[in-house]
Amino acid sequence: MFNQKVGHIIKAVLVSFFATTILIALFAFIMFKFNVSENVIALGVTVIYVLSCGLGGFYIGKVIGERKFMWGLLVGAIYLVVLFMVSAIVGGDKSLLSENVLSLVLLCLGGGTLGGMLA
Repeated sequence: MFNQKVGHIIKAVLVSFFATTILIALFAFIMFKFNVSENVIALGVTVIYVLSCGLGGFYIGKVIGERKFMWGLLVGAIYLVVLFMVSAIVGGDKSLLSENVLSLVLLCLGGGTLGGMLA
């Protein structure tokens, strides 16, 4: 049972990152085609974080079926940790760790929790 839940959690986090990849590619295309202001870019990135974590939370909530919000919160937290690690490795001095950390934490945790609740 434990191994099965771990597998579902990994799949949910992968769903979140797959959604992030697709949404960022779509948003990059929109930015390429249209003249997008900096405020729209910030809003787009925020929406991508919430949707991605929400989809992972929704997936885990559907699969596990009990305490959905808690499992969604866990998926959001794991997504956040992986995002921070990748950002620190790739970004160096300009990583996510140096900017608006609290809002990013709340967005990822809130998105995962919301997705779990909606499942």
